[in-house]
Amino acid sequence: MSILSINIDKIYGTVSAADVAALKGEMEQGNRMLQDGSGKGSDFLGWVNLPESITSEELKTIRKCADNLVSLADVILVIGIGGSYLGAKAVLEALSDPFQLLRNKQEKPIVLFAGQNLSEDYLYELLEGTRSYKIAAIVISKSGTTTEPAVAFRLIKNEIESRYGAEGAAKRIVAITDAARGALRTLATNEGYETFVIPDNIGGRYSVLTPVGLLPLAAAGINVDELVRGARDMEKATGTDVPFEKNPAMIYAAARTALYRAGKKIEILASYDPKLLYVAEWWKQLYGESEGKDGKGIFPASVTLTGCENPSVLQSDSLTHPACSPGCTNGANAVQGTCNNAAAFADHSPLRTSRHSVRLAKVISVRCSPVSRQSSTSGACSQRRPRRLRSG
Repeated sequence: MSILSINIDKIYGTVSAADVAALKGEMEQGNRMLQDGSGKGSDFLGWVNLPESITSEELKTIRKCADNLVSLADVILVIGIGGSYLGAKAVLEALSDPFQLLRNKQEKPIVLFAGQNLSEDYLYELLEGTRSYKIAAIVISKSGTTTEPAVAFRLIKNEIESRYGAEGAAKRIVAITDAARGALRTLATNEGYETFVIPDNIGGRYSVLTPVGLLPLAAAGINVDELVRGARDMEKATGTDVPFEKNPAMIYAAARTALYRAGKKIEILASYDPKLLYVAEWWKQLYGESEGKDGKGIFPASVTLTGCENPSVLQSDSLTHPACSPGCTNGANAVQGTCNNAAAFADHSPLRTSRHSVRLAKVISVRCSPVSRQSSTSGACSQRRPRRLRSG
């Protein structure tokens, strides 16, 4: 069954089919380097074959822990930042009913996120809003010392302990951290928290199919077995044994590389579904943090075409510039019904290597459907006096 399709017809005219086809050898080599670990950074390639490596026993352990948290709490607070937050947030919003809270009966707990900012109002209102609910927490941090999640966890930990005592808190807090070292690992051991490990060979932005993403999603009622099964299907669909002409990751990578070499330096992801806003935030981190090294890489941007985006964004010179690919407001590459355009006018250094292009294309194919989040925020600013939070 075909679960992902890619159409790059809109890029022709800026680059040719021959330009894309000429990159076949580079793309195949890059894909092989990912599989055999022969390139730089091979010690962080645990995500490449992650879907197939997840065992049924690991999924069972994750589901059991999630069920325990669900039995104890109406609201589960997930504390993390960056890759420890965006992947789970993106999947949860994409697969959830945005109007579930209007239902008379809530069949699953509410999953909320903290530690992704230092907003005093946000933390105050989060704690106030959950005052009448039973709560539990999942804290995610490799070191335990990253400022934003450390601050949020300290406050939430104190709240849980003040309600349920140290023994009760130990049942309601789960830590996802390093296997052997770090402040959070030490605390979890001393306090008796259930723990899961962030693998050393998987970077945070690639970790959604580890307990980092799977535990919060399972607690939210997402079928993680099916999520992993879909990722396994995409792992197979983007493997080295799949010909270039039928491999969506290599076609996507070749299209972006051809456009980049033709002078297109900005890639815009556009979506028509508001449920997919955070997928683009995650996508921007995946590409920006992986390719954006040493002043190199395509600049990732996003736009949401749901009526909430400022119309001037679609009318701006940046989207109608002569350097832009034909049809750029509609997207150059349609992936799973979403828009994906590589148009360019920024001055960046050449793409690092074709291996990096394939690498990111593969991770998008395996992890998500590229879509976007609005790049602007509401003009309504809070006029309330900041609340003071005390951590005890």
